[in-house]
Amino acid sequence: MLFTYGKGSFGEFIQTAGGVNLGSALFAGKSGTINLEQLITSKPDAYLMTGADWSSSFKESIGVPLGYNADAALSAQRLNKLMARNGVNVLDSIKQHRVLAVYHQYYDSPLNIFAIEAIAKFLHPELFKDLDPQADLDMVHKEFLHQPSKGLFWLAAKPQ
Repeated sequence: MLFTYGKGSFGEFIQTAGGVNLGSALFAGKSGTINLEQLITSKPDAYLMTGADWSSSFKESIGVPLGYNADAALSAQRLNKLMARNGVNVLDSIKQHRVLAVYHQYYDSPLNIFAIEAIAKFLHPELFKDLDPQADLDMVHKEFLHQPSKGLFWLAAKPQ
């Protein structure tokens, strides 16, 4: 079984960014589970996931460790490992590297606007070619949080 967001939280972010969230059509609530066959037959144009550093709670976690202390190389390695999972690896969106991981903790944060920006730019690069989510995040850190912007909060797959 695979966890997916429904109409709330990241499902709403995807819809706001101009995407179609599979879970929004399946679940009235914020989330639910689907089987692998449902995912494969839906033929998603893109595959989005959340990630954070779960290692202190789950030693065996293979999740993409995004966040303030993220290591970019480890995050990319984990993303590639998740993309190579049996079943998921047959999706055209995976084969075409149309995969984006977004910091999980943005689900409940005023900084979630940057998740929406990153998703919008990922899904519609031509439409949002002038949008720079990282520059916007850096500006908010500098102007309002008075802290340097550091970390990795979204990561798009790249061909190996």
